[in-house]
Amino acid sequence: MTDIFIRFKNDASMPIDTSYGRGPQSLPLLNISHLLIAFQSLPNSPLANVYTADISLHLPSGLTRTASGLLEECFISIDETDDTLDYGCPLSNLENIVTTSRRPFIVKRLEAEYFTFPAFNPETFDLSMKHAFPFFEDNPTDEHIPLLGRKEILSTVNEIFTSRLTLQKYRPIILSTSRGMGKTFFLKKFGMQQVNFDESLPAVKEALVCGRVLSFDFGMMPGAIISVDDVYSFFTRLMIYFLCKMFHDSVVDGIYFEDIAFKSINMNLHGCRQETFSRWFKFVVSKDAESMMLEYVRLTNLAFNIRSHALPVFCLDEIQSLASLTTDIMSKPVESDNHTSAAKKSKIYHSQLSLLLTQLAVSKPICICAGTNVMELVNITQKTSIMPQVLTLTTLVDESLYTDFWTNLTEVNNRGQSDKSKVSIEGDEDLIDALVYASYQIPRLLYIAHTVWYDLRKLKAMDSQTYAIQKFEEHAKIYYSEMTEVLRNYTPQDLALIILCCGVYWPVTDTASVVPGTKIVWSSLIEQSLVFPYIDNCYIFPFALIWKIATSPGRTNVKKEIEDFCSAKIENLVLSDLFTSHDILCSQNLYNFGTGFEKLFVAALAVKYYLVTLENSIKGYVLFTDLYQMDGMLPAAIQGFRVNFSAGIKTSDTQITVNTEIINAVGHNVKCHNGHHDIILPGILSSGIKSNIPFQCKASFDLSSKSVIESQLHDMPHSNTNVVQMFWLYLGKGVSREALFPQIAFLNGSGCCNGMSLDCLILVKKLQARNNE
Repeated sequence: MTDIFIRFKNDASMPIDTSYGRGPQSLPLLNISHLLIAFQSLPNSPLANVYTADISLHLPSGLTRTASGLLEECFISIDETDDTLDYGCPLSNLENIVTTSRRPFIVKRLEAEYFTFPAFNPETFDLSMKHAFPFFEDNPTDEHIPLLGRKEILSTVNEIFTSRLTLQKYRPIILSTSRGMGKTFFLKKFGMQQVNFDESLPAVKEALVCGRVLSFDFGMMPGAIISVDDVYSFFTRLMIYFLCKMFHDSVVDGIYFEDIAFKSINMNLHGCRQETFSRWFKFVVSKDAESMMLEYVRLTNLAFNIRSHALPVFCLDEIQSLASLTTDIMSKPVESDNHTSAAKKSKIYHSQLSLLLTQLAVSKPICICAGTNVMELVNITQKTSIMPQVLTLTTLVDESLYTDFWTNLTEVNNRGQSDKSKVSIEGDEDLIDALVYASYQIPRLLYIAHTVWYDLRKLKAMDSQTYAIQKFEEHAKIYYSEMTEVLRNYTPQDLALIILCCGVYWPVTDTASVVPGTKIVWSSLIEQSLVFPYIDNCYIFPFALIWKIATSPGRTNVKKEIEDFCSAKIENLVLSDLFTSHDILCSQNLYNFGTGFEKLFVAALAVKYYLVTLENSIKGYVLFTDLYQMDGMLPAAIQGFRVNFSAGIKTSDTQITVNTEIINAVGHNVKCHNGHHDIILPGILSSGIKSNIPFQCKASFDLSSKSVIESQLHDMPHSNTNVVQMFWLYLGKGVSREALFPQIAFLNGSGCCNGMSLDCLILVKKLQARNNE
C-alpha cells in the first residue's frame, strides 16, 4: 500500500504517499494522525491552518463500519453509526479498503457551533501551592514558613539549571536524603519560587505564572509506574492531567477540558462528556514527552495570551519507588576485561527512574526529584544521555536557622488566636534549645518539637523541661517508627559500628559503600531514616531516642550488648562520651563541662583509630591526619606525626606525663585533677623519634594568654625543659597562633568529633556566658 486518497467536502480527491513525508527525516506514515498531518502539509491544503485535533477522518462515502471489516478499536467511539476513525489506528489496517475500493476517505472539520462553553479566564488561574502540588500532602503552614538553611544548595540548583542547555548531557537534579529532612518542603518552595529574590530562578518563575510547574508524588500514587509502557507515557499523562485540571470546565483552542483523575488517563479513556476533548485526547495521548511539552506550551500560550517558550518544570517526589530495573537495555553488551577467561558479555539495564528521566534528555527541561535513595542511578546513567546531579539536604545546623524556624512557626500558629491564647517564645529560650538538640536539628523532628512545645504552652500544661522532652520523644517515636524496629533488624554488633561511625567525624563520600566491619550499605540506612545527613558528608544517628528504646521494659538489654562490644574493641571507651546531652551539659559545673569536652575528644580519637584500621584492614601506626581531618595547610607540629591507639584509652589515678610510658593508647588525665597536661598522645614524630605529645584542652572560645601557653610548653610544672611539640584544643575558630608558637598545633576538635556534640558544647558555652553577663 502506497497512496491513500482523501477528500475534504466537495474538493477533489488528493493522494497521500504513505511511505514518505512524516517529519524532518521523511519517515513513513504509520497511523491516522500522521495521515491527517500529511494532508494538511500538502500544497494549497484547505486545512493547512486548522488544528489537527479539530480534523477527523471517516470511511469512504457509503461504506459502513460493518462492511469495512475494521475492528472496533479502529474507531473513535463504540457507536455503530459513527464512522470516525481513531487517530492511533494503524494505516496498515486500511489496506484492504484501499485495494478493494477506489473511493476516497473523507476528512471533516469540527464546526464552531459545537462550542457553547466559556473560554478559559487567566485571571481565575489558581497560583496556590495546593493547586500546583495536588498529589502532595496539603500542609497549610508550608505557604507561610520560609525556606531556611538552603541558600547554598539553592545556589547549586540554580547554577545547574541555568547552564543546562549548554551542557552536553541532560542534568536533572536528585535530592537524596533521609525522611524528614525537608525534601518535599524544598520541592514546594522551589516550584512556587517562594525563596529570597537573590535565590530565585527566572525560568521557573516564568513557567509558574502560566501553569507550567508540574509535580507528582510517587508515594501518594504508587501505581503510577509499573511497566515500561508506564514509564514512556508518564510525562504525557502528567501533562494531560495538569492541563485538564488547569482548564477544567472551560475552552482553550476550541477544546472543552474536563478535570480527570490521573489514574484514569490511559489509551482507553472513558466518560468524556464532550467530543472536542475526546478528539484532542486521542490525538495527544500517544505523544512522547518531547512532543507533549510542545503541545503544553502551545495551549498555555493560547490560554494566557502570551508568547513564552518556557518549558514545563517537573518536581517529582518519593522517586525511591522507581528502583526496579526495566527490560530496556541502557548500553550494548560489552566484552569483559578479564582476558584470562572466556570473554563474557554483560548488559546494563535501565531502572525505571533512569529510563523516565531519559525521556526529557532532548529538550532538557528543569526537572528536580527527591527521594531517600537514588539506587544505582549514577552508575546506570554513565553511558546515557543524562547525568543526574545528586545533592543532599542536611540538618539545620546554624543556631540562627532553627531560631528563625521556631519564631516563624510560632507566628503562623498564633494567627487567628486571641491575645490571651497566643504563645510567646520569651523566657523559653533554654527549653527551646533543649528541644532543638533533642530533635537532632532534623527539620521534621524540629516541627514535632515545636508542635509539642506550642500545645503544652497553649494548654498551660508545661510541668518541667524534662516533661516537655519526654512528650516530644513520644511523638518522635510515632513519626519515626523505624527507630523501634532497628533493634530487631540489626545485630548489636552492627548497631555498635553504626553508632561509632555516627559518633565521630566520619565522612561518607559514597552512600553505596558499607559501614566498616559490616555488610550494611549506607544508602539503606538513609532510606530507612536511621541516619541523617549532618555536614561534610557525615551522618547523625539519633542516639538518645534509640538508646531509650534499647533499655525499655520488655526488651533484652541491647544497650549492654552494644556497650560490651564497643569496650571490647576499644578499651575503656564510654560510648555516651561521644554523644553530649544538652540537659547534662547545662547542669554541669565549669570543671565537669571541661572534662566533658576532653572525654569527647579522647573517645573520638580512639574510635577514629579503630574505624580507620578496620576499614583499611591495617594494624599499627597511622598518620594523625588520618584520624583528624585538617582544613588548609598542616601545622608543622602535625606533619608526619603517627600514632597507634590499638589499646584504646588509658586513665590513671596518678598523673600521666610526657615521660610516662604509654603503650598504644590515648592517655587521659581525667582522674587526676591537677595534671599538668590533659591528654597525652604517644606517637612517632616525622623524624622517626618516638615521643609523647601533650594535649592541652580548654573548653573556651578564647585562647589562653601567651604566658599561660608558654608555661604549658614545659614538660612538667616548674621545669626548664620544653616539649618538642604540642596540641592545643579549644572551642574557638579563626584564631591561630602558630606564627608565635610553631611547635603547637591549635585545634578545635572538628576534625574528629561528632559535629552535633561539638555544636551542643558551643551552644551551652554561649548560654553560660550570656547568663554570666
